[in-house]
Amino acid sequence: MANHVPLSCRQFVIRSASRYGELPSLRAKMFSTSAGHESRASMKKLADFALEQHRVYMLRAFEVQPEGDVVCSAYAPSKPERIISARFPRAVLKNAWQENEDVSKLPWPLEVIQFQAVRFGKRFRFTLTCVDFHREWESDWPQLL
Repeated sequence: MANHVPLSCRQFVIRSASRYGELPSLRAKMFSTSAGHESRASMKKLADFALEQHRVYMLRAFEVQPEGDVVCSAYAPSKPERIISARFPRAVLKNAWQENEDVSKLPWPLEVIQFQAVRFGKRFRFTLTCVDFHREWESDWPQLL
């Protein structure tokens, strides 16, 4: 997928630590140091932080509401009770694709491969890619619900 975004735009990317990511090799590299115990402890904290930020998320719902907001929710399989829900106000859907024409027949929840946000002036362009599902939209910055 080509990205036609000016280089001056800020990009925020969250990538999944699933079979699509490279984090296990990152962890191996971070622990292959021969430094002392204190340095290893510091490296372990950094690795744990990186892995926490890159854990797998499962998309459980994605809805474009009649008033134009996008509302979606997701969770980490390690903490399924901790559901994160967000509303993206005044959204304009730019691109949509799913493996099955009937979204209800997809294997929900869907594994998130990538979520990206790029700033365009006062608004943002969001790209959400799952195994069988892809959405791209522009909206204001989201509000956590």
